[in-house]
Amino acid sequence: MRDHFYYKELTALAAAGYLSDQECQELRDHLAICLECRKSERAFADLVRCLWPSRTSLHEVVDHMNSLPDEGIRRRFLERAEREGIQFSPSVKKKGPVRD
Repeated sequence: MRDHFYYKELTALAAAGYLSDQECQELRDHLAICLECRKSERAFADLVRCLWPSRTSLHEVVDHMNSLPDEGIRRRFLERAEREGIQFSPSVKKKGPVRD
């Protein structure tokens, strides 16, 4: 069984459109039984809908943020997300892109 943080991270990546087909199915299966992750999925989806008009724009913003030399932007984003109740595993908090 996967760690619960794994599914919360998938909800964030799903909102940005960064999941593989296999990850999408895995997340859907988990959401069917986990209210907490369904809330997380809705929160990320709302965030994306409010801040970015299209998935393409979101990809551009995420890619741009990953290329910025100012680590403070990433740190502030993570802090804001955590204040909103979104939890990340320690690996997400490391410097650098989240993608493999």
